[in-house]
Amino acid sequence: MSSRSQATLSQIQALPPEEQQEVCDHVMLWAHAAEAIMANRDPIRSARGMFAGSRLNDALMKHRQEERRRG
Repeated sequence: MSSRSQATLSQIQALPPEEQQEVCDHVMLWAHAAEAIMANRDPIRSARGMFAGSRLNDALMKHRQEERRRG
């Protein structure tokens, strides 16, 4: 953990319990949003819930085309 992160954590730990909980709630919301963004970037994770022969093949082909354009 960086020294900046450690300092921030120390400041959070110095807060009253109610404010610590509020910070925790906001961090959890932020982490969930970041996870959703990353899942959309990962073709395998974004394909969850699809089955073979469905939109899965189309999604993977689209991802490959995007990778070829970038590369």
